[in-house]
Amino acid sequence: NSPTICQITVDRALAPVRQSNPTVTIVQYMDDILIATPSTRQVDQLVSTISETLRTNGFEVASAKIKKGPCVTFLGVGITSSYITPPQMKIRRDIKMLHDMQQLVGSLQWLRNIVLIPPEVMDPLNDLLKGKNPWEQKTLTLEAVETLQQILDCVTQGSVRRRDLDLPIQLTVWCGPKFLLGALTQHNRKTGEIWALEWISPPLQQHKTLLQKIEILADLLKKGHERAVQITGKEPDQIQIPMKKDTLTWYLTNSMELQEALLGAGSVTATDDIPNVPLNWIGQWGWIQCPKRSLKPLSDAITAYTDAGRKSKTAAVTWQEEGQWHHHILRATELDTLQTMELLAVVWAMMHFSGPLNIVTDSLYVAGVCERIEDASIKKVQNRRLHELFMQLQRA
Repeated sequence: NSPTICQITVDRALAPVRQSNPTVTIVQYMDDILIATPSTRQVDQLVSTISETLRTNGFEVASAKIKKGPCVTFLGVGITSSYITPPQMKIRRDIKMLHDMQQLVGSLQWLRNIVLIPPEVMDPLNDLLKGKNPWEQKTLTLEAVETLQQILDCVTQGSVRRRDLDLPIQLTVWCGPKFLLGALTQHNRKTGEIWALEWISPPLQQHKTLLQKIEILADLLKKGHERAVQITGKEPDQIQIPMKKDTLTWYLTNSMELQEALLGAGSVTATDDIPNVPLNWIGQWGWIQCPKRSLKPLSDAITAYTDAGRKSKTAAVTWQEEGQWHHHILRATELDTLQTMELLAVVWAMMHFSGPLNIVTDSLYVAGVCERIEDASIKKVQNRRLHELFMQLQRA
């Protein structure tokens, strides 16, 4: 009765049918099988062949459970001649333990290809996933309840379109105000209509403390490429990314992540002309920009030297302006560590000077933060003081 044994056994039984029908789609999950062919006649033939194959391997096939037609339901997902709709679901709110939260968030993962759930929407739920003991007590916060209602609204209204075999498939990425959004799309250039075949979203939980937009973009491109190959057998015809041409050139020179995501693909890469996102609620989309920071010192800028001392519990910023040396001393709070004091000095310098600025620090950690934080998605960390400084530095 093991689900894994059932999945493997049925898959093996269907292997010869798949090999002899390479142009037919056969999707199998446990004892549920979906067959898709260009004609009704092929469906009838395959249903007969698969039924006989399964009986030969010791499985019983109930005729009453065989459903045919242009509109069917598979694993709760509604499939019509034009659209794919998510399953009807009731989101449980009687959360009592960490295990309950893990099950709830896990069930939402199943919807993400059909229903777009931006990562930041999930933040209140992800906060409740913290803990190690599955029986640890958990209750939904007011913010988490509002999040669940927002997700339920997305499920109720969400759908994606079926593929038009006469049109090419694009992997399209949009840059929203707070997040990146990807999808396998098709574009009817005669009518101007664009639709999503499947959403490609970042992970629900961010693993890095600072995750740059270019890293998120590279991850979406890799996932979208792999998914296109998985479901169509080939790479997307075109990759559309939210960058201007000169920005793409800069990142291909300076970003190993984007190099790996694009240079190994055989798709045409398009910039500058990204079609409008097929979602009304996303708001204004924009472009990924080159970072403002410079990889080399600026010749016409003030240079600020920062340092901090553990024993003195102070941080200092020193700079020369109009031939005169100046300094500023910062006192530690009870929540500060040497690490946060080093970062505090840089935050003060960034907020104090409005023009071009070079910063010198002896902290590799702080230098790394400055390099990554400009457009990064910031993960909540347990150190409240550190998170506060991250936010201040990004705003500066």
